[in-house]
Amino acid sequence: MNLFLEGPIRIGKSTALQNILRPVQAHVGGIIVQRLWQDGIIVGFRSVALDGKFPTLDVNFPVAKHKQDELFEDVFIYNKEFKPDVLKQSLTKALAYAETDSCNIILLDEIGGQELLYPDVMELLLKFFTIEKPRCGVLKSMTQVKKLAAAMDHPENMLQQRESLRRHIIDSGLLYIVEPSTLPLVEQALLDKMGSWIQIDSNSTSPSGMSSAYRSNIQQ
Repeated sequence: MNLFLEGPIRIGKSTALQNILRPVQAHVGGIIVQRLWQDGIIVGFRSVALDGKFPTLDVNFPVAKHKQDELFEDVFIYNKEFKPDVLKQSLTKALAYAETDSCNIILLDEIGGQELLYPDVMELLLKFFTIEKPRCGVLKSMTQVKKLAAAMDHPENMLQQRESLRRHIIDSGLLYIVEPSTLPLVEQALLDKMGSWIQIDSNSTSPSGMSSAYRSNIQQ
């Protein structure tokens, strides 16, 4: 089962998903895209491979290069430069955890961007859709992708790949088109549908302490 969101940037889509999944974050794999800020401006993005704990969505990024290298890894976009090899490393690491018994839910945040033009990166991303576990996430809006495609002079190929990714999502799930005014309603709908994914025993949040309902429902 797939449950994904699509809509304008920075309206709270990723935050809504994290809020719902936070009680069971120890059992969530996949990737979260972290925004990197300098002097009030977003200067880059980091793809964080999940291994049981959610990072913050926003972080101050140091100006000094040695501090960047010391404190951060997996920065796949910085000053508009896309680094596919870095994203591949993050996806490979995330896949390894997603395939373990510790992971029961897969979260794929902000997919469908510049990686659409890199077949080896897309091959890794699509492997998450072959794992028999429920998936949720955020698909970049068509408006965003059209802007990227125009800027990179690859409009037709990028839009085709984006449509292929969208089909992977809706062929076995739902894609909610979200606006700021409808986000609260969509968040409630997500909570209703994902409720069975996040049921855990009240006495324990460890894998062995999951309720039988949780263990059975997450496989559906």
